[in-house]
Amino acid sequence: MDIQALLAARTKWQPAPTLSGTAGTMRTANTGTDGIGTGGEIGFDAAGTGQTTPTGGLTGTSNSMVDGASQVQEEPPTAAEVEAARQEVGRQLQMALAIAGIQASPPIKFTLDEKTGRPVVAGDDPRRAEVQKVLEDDPDLQGKLVTLIGTAQQVEKDAAKAGWQRQVNNGTSQKEANRNLANANQQIDKATGFNLDGDDLSLDVTGMGARLMQADPAPPSDDERMWRETMRLTDRTGPSGVTGAAAMARAEEEAAKNGPARIGLRLGGGEHPDLSIGGSASQGAKAA
Repeated sequence: MDIQALLAARTKWQPAPTLSGTAGTMRTANTGTDGIGTGGEIGFDAAGTGQTTPTGGLTGTSNSMVDGASQVQEEPPTAAEVEAARQEVGRQLQMALAIAGIQASPPIKFTLDEKTGRPVVAGDDPRRAEVQKVLEDDPDLQGKLVTLIGTAQQVEKDAAKAGWQRQVNNGTSQKEANRNLANANQQIDKATGFNLDGDDLSLDVTGMGARLMQADPAPPSDDERMWRETMRLTDRTGPSGVTGAAAMARAEEEAAKNGPARIGLRLGGGEHPDLSIGGSASQGAKAA
């Protein structure tokens, strides 16, 4: 997917706030969090530049508007689209570094600066100064990296929401699932790192949504619990159980062949010399 198309798509699917409850209260469609409308402009940062673009008013019901142009909700970007953009931006970053004579081997680790939001080299990489100069000379590439990270984070948050539903379906309380989702979103927001190994760009955030919101195994059904209890009760390995009955049958066969002599029965793994078949214990002892 072309990075420009991804930029355009990201602009389109930014959540529009919808009216909910009493006047002055709005609910953000994407996060589900409540905020108090102050009458000011509502906007979003479309390209990760720090510039807020007004939306032109609050969106009411579907395809309606309040003091501005109607906003149409579109499908958010998919993991496949992010993957295609990741490959493209990785090639562009590798090419920009190669032109400057910088090799991405060993891998170069990056992150987004907490203050500026711009990509920076992480750690004490000896190539840090040269790499930073390449980025500073190419603001367009910086913007693509920032957009890629932000879009990938949103995809992972969507995956975390799906994990929330799986947890609830498997018996996790909504309160606990909400807490798990809030924690997952916080970790996803902090995952701004990425690595360049050759022309392969990898994102720290990839896969976090599903990994952080894994559902616990569903509790067994009543039928399964009954079946397990039945198996437990019939799993008898002592002399009075199935094993003992089999040993007794073998002993009887042996007694039929050898007469009423003393026979040591192996019951429950041990031999019982006082038992005899076809005669008393004393007779068995004399025979021995």
